[in-house]
Amino acid sequence: MQLHIKQLVLGMMGLVVLGLLPALRAAETAPASQPANLVVNGDFQATDPAKMLPTHWTTKHPTNIRLLQDAKFGNVMEMTGDEALMGGYGVDLLSEKINFSPTHRYRVTGSTRSDGPTLILFVKGYATVTRKVKGKEVTADEVVFQMKKEIEKSKTWAAFNLDLEIKPIRTFGRLQHEIQYLRVQLWAYWPKGSAYWANLAMADAGELPKQEQGSGKAVTRLNTTPRLLPDAETQPGTETHSGAEVRPGAATHPGATRPAR
Repeated sequence: MQLHIKQLVLGMMGLVVLGLLPALRAAETAPASQPANLVVNGDFQATDPAKMLPTHWTTKHPTNIRLLQDAKFGNVMEMTGDEALMGGYGVDLLSEKINFSPTHRYRVTGSTRSDGPTLILFVKGYATVTRKVKGKEVTADEVVFQMKKEIEKSKTWAAFNLDLEIKPIRTFGRLQHEIQYLRVQLWAYWPKGSAYWANLAMADAGELPKQEQGSGKAVTRLNTTPRLLPDAETQPGTETHSGAEVRPGAATHPGATRPAR
């Protein structure tokens, strides 16, 4: 009797194991989960029906931006402008605030195509700055650094990426501004025509080595080059860019430095 019960229990255990095997094999072969996208509505799938624009994004030229359907990406963003607009300010789209850690690396990815206009991606850092305006102190969030990537034109969809890190410095002085958050800005400018963005994302690419984490504060100093360094371990085919100073009140749009016609 005891032998019969033992055989029955072993048989049931075998069936349970056999039942688990497909699940275990599926787990082994399943692709790794994608890191979280830090850009709110970076894929443009959430829309504002009244404005026909993606939610959580703003633009200075809403009539020059529209959402289109694409078989591969779903909603994609079209930027269109004539010679006067594209030869001046261009068309831009600005993301919501992006929280970040100064002790981590990040990667921005997406896809673009263009039938003419130049496409530029900006990653901008903001700090709360107090200054005197007509004798009165005014406090506002201002751009204290930016990174930019000019994307190679393609008439068909092409992927791009940008690796970045904002290395903290070891000391923090009174003339420095702590970078409190980031925004991504998409831009199209000269020449005229239409350009398209799809599937934009910013993801955490891992922690900096302990010896590079410094004070843990991402800071920059106005009128000097920001403390923004490229990733030295960039993979083949990936571009990195260091920061360029943005002076308060200075023109920050590509049209200010567009190529001569």
